[in-house]
Amino acid sequence: MSKAGRHNKYHTHVEPYLNVIAAWCRNGATDMFISEKLGVSVTSLNAYKKQFPELLKSLLPNKEFADLEVENAFHRIATGYTFEEVKESIIANAAQTFDVKEEVTSKVGGQSKRTTITKKHVKPDFRAIRAWLASRQPEKWGKDVQNRENVADEQLAALYDAMTPEERKELFRELREGNQP
Repeated sequence: MSKAGRHNKYHTHVEPYLNVIAAWCRNGATDMFISEKLGVSVTSLNAYKKQFPELLKSLLPNKEFADLEVENAFHRIATGYTFEEVKESIIANAAQTFDVKEEVTSKVGGQSKRTTITKKHVKPDFRAIRAWLASRQPEKWGKDVQNRENVADEQLAALYDAMTPEERKELFRELREGNQP
């Protein structure tokens, strides 16, 4: 006698790979990616999450870890950051002098290895700031506000285009002097 319904692939296609699934999640894998790699449908994977708590334990903390890493990186991009760039080069003439940021780290047969450390700063990224604010304060920075600003910008551009050269000069003069036009 055969059983009606589909064969459950959890014990053969999913359970043996819980550690691999956890690693995929830490690397940012989506449910679609995981289901394709395991040879099960996304619907089945979702059902397995409800049915087998150990699967959910492999997925959630590791997805949260990946999300936090991305959030931290996004925050750094939005606020700007400083880092040290290290460059190493071989110098044929070991008698050369170096500036303060450079240091000879080793000498071999008349050659020296020079390490240069430079501090660099990456400025905040305007698009990242805008996306962050739109997400955190949508009433103030969301798409509706951006759309209204775009419409206002288009209206201003149309007004500017309709101005005569003399009117434009007068507008710039007033703006330069700090007067409201």
